[in-house]
Amino acid sequence: MMNKYSILIVEDEALIAASLVHALSSLGYTVPEPVATGEDAIRAVKTRKPDLVLMDIKLAGAMDGIEAAEKIRAIADIPIVYLTAYTDNLRLAKAQLTEPYGFIVKPAHSRELHATIEMAMYKHALDRKLKESEEKYRMLVETLNEGIWVIDKETVTTFVNPKMAEILGYTVEEMTGRSLFSFMDDDGKRICERLIERRKQGIKEQHVFEFLKKDGTRIYTSLETSPIKGEGGEYLGAIAGVIDITERKRAEEALQKEHKRLYDVLETLPAMICLLTPDYHVAFANHSFREKFGESHGRHCYDYCFGKKEPCEFCESYTVLKTGKPHHWEVTSPDNSSIIDVYDFPFTDDDGSSLILEMDIDITERKQAEEALYKANKQLNLLSTVTRHDILNQLLALRGYLELSREYLGDNKTLSDFVEKEDKIAKIIDDQITFTRDYQELGAKAPEWQNVNEGIRNAMIALPMRTIHVEPDPADPEVYADPLFEKVFYNLIDNALRYGGDQMKTIRISSEESDTSLAIICEDDGVGIIEADKKRIFDKGFGKNTGLGLFLSREIMSITGITITETGEPGNGARFEITVPKGMWRTT
Repeated sequence: MMNKYSILIVEDEALIAASLVHALSSLGYTVPEPVATGEDAIRAVKTRKPDLVLMDIKLAGAMDGIEAAEKIRAIADIPIVYLTAYTDNLRLAKAQLTEPYGFIVKPAHSRELHATIEMAMYKHALDRKLKESEEKYRMLVETLNEGIWVIDKETVTTFVNPKMAEILGYTVEEMTGRSLFSFMDDDGKRICERLIERRKQGIKEQHVFEFLKKDGTRIYTSLETSPIKGEGGEYLGAIAGVIDITERKRAEEALQKEHKRLYDVLETLPAMICLLTPDYHVAFANHSFREKFGESHGRHCYDYCFGKKEPCEFCESYTVLKTGKPHHWEVTSPDNSSIIDVYDFPFTDDDGSSLILEMDIDITERKQAEEALYKANKQLNLLSTVTRHDILNQLLALRGYLELSREYLGDNKTLSDFVEKEDKIAKIIDDQITFTRDYQELGAKAPEWQNVNEGIRNAMIALPMRTIHVEPDPADPEVYADPLFEKVFYNLIDNALRYGGDQMKTIRISSEESDTSLAIICEDDGVGIIEADKKRIFDKGFGKNTGLGLFLSREIMSITGITITETGEPGNGARFEITVPKGMWRTT
């Protein structure tokens, strides 16, 4: 059920305001009495506290809608959607400075009002969550009991947190904008230049470094440094976590007394910490590690953690014993239930023996969120091309029938047949526009179980099938996929109808199960696909029509790990094989 948002209408034309009240009320929104001036709008926002303001850009009085929107933004976190009959570039540019959540050009229709308001409220909710998240992480960095230091590619300091400034005896403002080299002596500069070169090579590492404080005294720090790279892999600078270890350096003899304290700290850390011996035993495991894997009881790490009889072939932990350098890697558990971020460091025990200090952080949820966000953004980029792809296909057919209608105006029966077909195509166009609107939600909606044969039937209704016979899958499987999964079969069947040739009589869908996957096969008896086109057939823009159908099909399925390939023989028909991973299909 749609949320009953409260919508404040700011419109100085009474008839338009009344029409908007009627339309919004019919859509289920709460609509208080409209106001006609910017001053009244500001007062209404303070007293009525609406969820969204529908603002006419040009208002009567001294204050226009844009100025009113600016003042409302200063007092309330409310999304504003502009309603205007003016679309000149200067006015729109000025309006965009107020960061509206949409524009509606008069006259406003109910569907446009509904879609714009719902998208505005959805985007506003996301913006609010983003602001809260940014504030949380800003507070975390600002209050972190560890120095954070960021430099650009010219070694100029672009950010330090208060702790970093405190370590060196400066204020944040005094450090910002200064060269990294200004906080060290000549020997330090030579060492730092070599370290910067390692960052440019993409090397992350932990090391000890000596800085000069503001008062000239020397301070020893432990740095964990990482390069910052652009989207193209270019070096943009570096970030370091900095810890003051001066006292530790000057009081090595006190380290043993701190052993118990260090042990307690490790035991309370949420990260999983362990010490590994060269012969694959676990010499130490903190509480978080034991909580996940239990007690080792002297077992080898591969048996203790994963129940294996031999060292794990995927393990990279022991590379630090060969290189003597820290190593960072990720591992997915054998049962695919967890993704672990692993930090391995060379470690020397009290007796001088070499060990591996490992910190494991479960990043499963973060990885899932990152993957979902990446795919959602990628899908949004397809919106404009998908719309053109589907609508133009149907418009082409509609124009063809219209042209034929002109030739048979004297034949009522023929004209009636053509008009009937035109109506059907118009309906298809309307369906495609609806689909385009729904496509905006792709990635926001969770995958769901979908019947393969039902998707095939829907595609047959929407397409001009001529006399082609379609055989659905006898196994009648269901696939866990994005709600747009049925578009895959629409595109596959449409592709066959366009390019199968006159010899094509049948399109057949079947499936084959294996231990690890389900193969859904869509094949026809047409001319097939030549070998040279097979590698590019799923590329964006490749093909005789728009070159988007098969590309889109692959993108839709990739959301839930489903893949597609073309395995037919030229001259013997096209054969598309859809591979569904285990756990992503079921039979009815």
